[in-house]
Amino acid sequence: MIKSGRRSGAKRILAEGIYKVQFETLMGAGSGIVVVSGDRIRGGDDAFAYFGKLKPTENGFTADIETKRHSPGRPSVFNMEPVNIQLTGMFDGPNAICTGTAKQVPGLIFKVVLTFVSE
Repeated sequence: MIKSGRRSGAKRILAEGIYKVQFETLMGAGSGIVVVSGDRIRGGDDAFAYFGKLKPTENGFTADIETKRHSPGRPSVFNMEPVNIQLTGMFDGPNAICTGTAKQVPGLIFKVVLTFVSE
């Protein structure tokens, strides 16, 4: 179990709990909710589900995330779907700031802010 973003003897990873997620690319912006449990991250918004794995690094963490549309609605901020996103994140107190790209659109920068809500 991860408490306060740390495992005994391990590098820091995101604390388990619920996060508000705000994201953007040059193609658009959106927001949703994710839940972190151990090294897994899962969540979604009104049109997409997101799920993936987290790995601690020396300066923060990385995340490999897949998206899947679950309902009709707004277009993807990548202008294609589904996508596999690779993020690099840095901690900002209990929150995190991330940047990355989707494998399917490598030149389009994806920015994400995770705001801790509750355990």
